[in-house]
Amino acid sequence: MTAKLGYQPSFLWRSLIAARPTILEGTAWRIGKGRKVQIFEDRWIGMTNFEKPTCRTNVINPTAKVSDLIDFDAKAWRFDFIRQNFKAHDANRICAMHLSSRLPEDKMLWRHSKNGQFSGKTAYYAIKSKSENAYSRYPSASNSNGAWKKIWQLRILSKIKHFIWKACLNALPTKYKLVEKNIAIDPICAICGEGPETLTHLMLECHEVIPVWLHSPLRIDPSLLSFGLFKNSLWCTMDTSPMDNTELLCITAWCIWTARNKLCFEHKPFNAENVLHELKMHSSSRTAT
Repeated sequence: MTAKLGYQPSFLWRSLIAARPTILEGTAWRIGKGRKVQIFEDRWIGMTNFEKPTCRTNVINPTAKVSDLIDFDAKAWRFDFIRQNFKAHDANRICAMHLSSRLPEDKMLWRHSKNGQFSGKTAYYAIKSKSENAYSRYPSASNSNGAWKKIWQLRILSKIKHFIWKACLNALPTKYKLVEKNIAIDPICAICGEGPETLTHLMLECHEVIPVWLHSPLRIDPSLLSFGLFKNSLWCTMDTSPMDNTELLCITAWCIWTARNKLCFEHKPFNAENVLHELKMHSSSRTAT
């Protein structure tokens, strides 16, 4: 799960790396000795619906293993320690978990199948379900007339409005989107070369793009915008922020997309400073209109 992309990887290996976030999210652990499982990073609490602890504690090391919570002499949980250092909800669920007296090796499970075994079919449905659930959190094209009306009223160029419209419909030709349409291309982000180029990754998660948001007029951490999909971030901004902020978000996204296209089709390197310069120009023209 920690393998690197490597130098000149095959298309198959790139595709597997691109699917890794979904695979990691779908895995859980059945506790034996607890030595393979991180307390705060892995899903392990419960017997069926496995969860992570709801909050961290300053007492326990962030990289500590579940084995630190087990009394190996008594072959039982360290009940007092757990109740002192976890919220009651988490502590009760941990203490209720049965530990085998044999303390076998920890077992990795796939949460999206009844038998706990991974398969390509269940992985596909997990990705599909995640995408559908994310879209359902905010208005769809059929019931968001108010949101669309706000977009068309923004004081930005028509081509940017058109771009935002396509982005909200998940209709932009990102690499991941093209792969979904059975086009055999490399799905990895052209800018950072690390994650699958979904629209959300490209706009909010790519480590080369993050400085654009941090140094833009909005001065925001893009992780605060990521509510599952880029469209959701836009909807939330429109609901909770002044029109100026929504316009700046749209212009910033468009500048990032334009710089991405120049990299893909004109082989011009992506540079955050250049993107910020374009953003400044477009923001000034918006103010002047």
